[in-house]
Amino acid sequence: MAAKVICIDLGTSMTRIWLSSRGNVFDEPTAIAIDSRTGKVAEIGYLASKAIGRSPYDIKVFDPVQAGVVADVELCVRFISQVFINLKLHRALRGSTVLASAPNQMTTVERDALLDVIKNLGARRIIIESSAKMAALGAGVDMSSPKGVLVLDIGGGISDCGAIALGDIAAARSAKVGGRSFDRAIERFAKNNKNLAIGPVTSEMAKMRIGSVDTGAENQFLEVSGRDVVTGLPSSAILSTAELRPILIPLAEEIADMTEEVLQDVKPELASDLVKSGVLVTGGGALIGGMKVFLEKELKMPIHLASDMPNGVMLGLKKAAEEYI
Repeated sequence: MAAKVICIDLGTSMTRIWLSSRGNVFDEPTAIAIDSRTGKVAEIGYLASKAIGRSPYDIKVFDPVQAGVVADVELCVRFISQVFINLKLHRALRGSTVLASAPNQMTTVERDALLDVIKNLGARRIIIESSAKMAALGAGVDMSSPKGVLVLDIGGGISDCGAIALGDIAAARSAKVGGRSFDRAIERFAKNNKNLAIGPVTSEMAKMRIGSVDTGAENQFLEVSGRDVVTGLPSSAILSTAELRPILIPLAEEIADMTEEVLQDVKPELASDLVKSGVLVTGGGALIGGMKVFLEKELKMPIHLASDMPNGVMLGLKKAAEEYI
C-alpha cells in the first residue's frame, strides 16, 4: 500500500494542500472566521477572506500565519483541520507523512510552532523544507549542479532568498517584506494623503492594477472607495501609479538588499557563477508591476521569472514528495 503523503504550503496569504491520493485539494486564502458567541469556526479560506472588513460584530476574521510564520498555533490547527473536515478527508491526516515549507531563517520558536501545528493534525512523520529550495525544485532547476542557482521567493508576508548548489542551501536570507507589505503601504498612503480608510482587499486591488516599482511605468489612475477618516462617511479617492511608486520602491529595495546579502555570504567562485546565471524569481508577491525591471537595475543581474510564480513552492513540495510515496 502506498504511503500517505501530504504537502502543505502554509503561507501568509494563501494555503495550498496536496494529497498523494487525491492531488490538489485546497488553494485558498489563509483566513479563518470564528463566531465569538459560540467559539466555532464560521468560515475558512475564500469565504472567510471575503468577510474581512464586512463581517458582523460577532464574527471575527483572523490571519493565523503572519510574516511567513505561524502566529497562532491553535488557530492554524483549527484552520487546517477544518479544511480536511470540509473535504471529508479528516482521516487522511492520521499516520501520514507531511512535507511543509518554511522560510529559510526561522527561529527555534517559529519552527517549533509549525511542528506543533502539524503534530496536532495527527501526522506520523514531519519534514520541513526550505521555501527557496522547494521553489527552485518546482521551477525545474537542476539541484545537483555545482554551479548553483540563486532563488528569490517573494511571498505574501516574507521574502526568501537562497543560493543553492549541489542540492543544498549554500547561503540564505529572509526578510519580512512581501505582498502584504505593499498592500499595507497603500492603505497608509490612502489614509494619510487622501483621508480615506481602505481595507486589504481594496489595497491589494490597487497594487495589482496600478502599482509599479518601475520608474518608467505608465502613470495609471484608479478610483477606490472606503471611509472618510474625518467624517466617517463612505467616500472615494483617485490613486495613481506615480503617487504609489515612492512608497512601494523602498519595500522592493529591502528585497533587493537581502538578495545582495546572500551573494556576499557565498564563496567567490559560486558568487561569480550566480551573477552570470542570474536570479530565479517566484512567489505571488513578485507579481507587482515592474518588479523584474526593478531587480535587474538594482542587482545588475539577469532576472528570470518562474513560469508559475504563485505555485512554485507547492510544485517543489510535490516533486520532493515522490521520494516518500
